[in-house]
Amino acid sequence: MINKPLISHLKKVVFISFGCLLLSFGTKANNISISNISITSQDIDEETAVIEFDLSWSNSWKVAFGPSNWDAAWIFAKYRENEGDWKHCTLSYVNGTGIADGHQVPSNANISSALDFTDIDNYSNGVFLYSANELTQSSNNANYSNVGLKWDYGYNGVDINNAIEIKVFAIEMVYVPEGTYVLGANYSGGENFFTSVLSIDGENKSFSLTTKNGLTANVNASFPKGYQAFYCMKYEITQGQYCDFLNTCSSPNNRYKSSFSGDRFRYNLSITGDDYSSSNPHVACNFLSWADIATYLDWAALRPMTEMEYEKACRGFESTSVIGNFPWGTRELKDGTADAEATDYVLTSTDETETVTDATFDATKGNALCSYTYGNLEGPIRVGAFAAQTNNTSKATAGASYFGILELAGNIKERVIDAITAGETFDGTHGDGTIGSGGLYMDLPSWPGSTGDPGIGNRGGSFIQKDTKLLTTDRSDMVVAESRINVHGGRGVRTAP
Repeated sequence: MINKPLISHLKKVVFISFGCLLLSFGTKANNISISNISITSQDIDEETAVIEFDLSWSNSWKVAFGPSNWDAAWIFAKYRENEGDWKHCTLSYVNGTGIADGHQVPSNANISSALDFTDIDNYSNGVFLYSANELTQSSNNANYSNVGLKWDYGYNGVDINNAIEIKVFAIEMVYVPEGTYVLGANYSGGENFFTSVLSIDGENKSFSLTTKNGLTANVNASFPKGYQAFYCMKYEITQGQYCDFLNTCSSPNNRYKSSFSGDRFRYNLSITGDDYSSSNPHVACNFLSWADIATYLDWAALRPMTEMEYEKACRGFESTSVIGNFPWGTRELKDGTADAEATDYVLTSTDETETVTDATFDATKGNALCSYTYGNLEGPIRVGAFAAQTNNTSKATAGASYFGILELAGNIKERVIDAITAGETFDGTHGDGTIGSGGLYMDLPSWPGSTGDPGIGNRGGSFIQKDTKLLTTDRSDMVVAESRINVHGGRGVRTAP
């Protein structure tokens, strides 16, 4: 769903000391929704206020047994004064547990956050919200009323006599718990795999990696290895989400004005005046360069995913017996095993309910969009399309990973940090919500590309690549590809608080 108009003019409804307050919300990723925004609990002396809203989405879950796993919403806010530049809202932080931080936490929810920086006080750039109780997937089962984020508007230098606009954004994420996993493969059919099966049993230690084609590198202790818990975006960045980003990138920092528009490979971003929109807001956003993705993640206070985290997110805690499989844990793909020709997918619609027809959906094996299943679809499809199919019965048929992350194989490529070329430099620093001059992420020196060394690659394959590219451990596409092309997209992660 594309960004909606401002929903309220609250000058006299909320608190008069704010000259003029306009409230809005970010786009829906699948069907996550923010509504009923208001400003409450203003403390004039402390120069803080609470941004209050309701939050809901469907098919949420929380598994309490074994390695506990759940989905969550990553929530952050932007503001601007007198129609000026959009800026990131700085949130209160005490211990990251929600209530102690001054946030309003519904009785059926947990809120957690990290200490992102310290200046006059301690602060965070966003929060994770998830169910406080065990939860089984169903339609519209995540409903949280009167969520409140304590905003330190004084630290942001806001003049309360100005006209102030606020936008709140929520991105669906999946919690990947801490624990040992297996990296690499013994699969002889792949290219450029890590040469041996390696058990990753700790985070803050250094070690060496070697690939099948002879590349060797040292991985520093600070490089995110996937052992430590992290949150991963449930879906690839959608066109609607990317429009939200563009619409809060203030000129001249918006370097995307010259990007082409029109419908190409289902990429359909257009601009009217200064407002970006898409007729395919639910579809994975392609034609994103590495700089495009990294800058989006900086804006959202997330970070890029490393290729080691990618393998953990795909395979979970599975043993070496399943190495060389797709993210859902088997070597079976629609219409047979890998390398078998398949019947092409056909879409049921091209709106927010988009999925594939019963006749072309495989209700027993893995579903993913690759060259064998692509047919005449013209480009990537709606994020979560296979999970939304009525005959979906398992993580394989949904095209989901061990932890429930969708489309880590197929659709568009997963842009990841290369452990071989960036293992000694990338330290997992999160974006801070603020984009530098020129609309880039260059204030993050450990991120690949910020100092000229790319250090990036692709995992998971795409809609125009053969099925072996979709295997979890395949590294044959770990090459620098900065350009905007039809299979380039991505998603972000954040180290768990």
